[in-house]
Amino acid sequence: MKTLPALTLSLSLCLSLPLLVACGGGGGGGGDDGGGNGSSSVNQDNTAADTYTPDGSRLLSAASASDDLYVEPVFDFRSSQSIQLYISAVDSDNVPLTYSRISVYLIPGTITEWNDELMDQAELLTRGITNADGLFSRQLDIPGFGQQLLLVLDAMGFENKQLVTIDGTSLTHQFN
Repeated sequence: MKTLPALTLSLSLCLSLPLLVACGGGGGGGGDDGGGNGSSSVNQDNTAADTYTPDGSRLLSAASASDDLYVEPVFDFRSSQSIQLYISAVDSDNVPLTYSRISVYLIPGTITEWNDELMDQAELLTRGITNADGLFSRQLDIPGFGQQLLLVLDAMGFENKQLVTIDGTSLTHQFN
């Protein structure tokens, strides 16, 4: 039975060693190494101030650190966008569809037909149910490349799948 403790120790090392290695390196973060050139100031929203003027000489050599990068003043570092989604669901008599399940999927690109192969790559963003008034709302953070959502309402009697285009920070759709 001496092999059981040895096996347990070996297994523990095999599982924890990759974790320790993965956490090391990368230069850490947070501290100021004093290597900045002071060419830009940062306001409270953590965005470059309007007085930012990049050093054009930095374009001539490769960057060795992130402070050496040349970034246009209008560059947007965000890789996601936030939208407010409002959905209402009513039947043919304009009666709210209460407590009906809704699923929201992100379509990677723009599609025009249901048999498009991009439909197979749809990613579920959220699920929920309509309230007593047939309403569903949700704040969504979606990838910046998102252009279309697939809305699926689990109810009978009408077309329950709708493709909607993302245009702005608010999206409203009515199932009826």
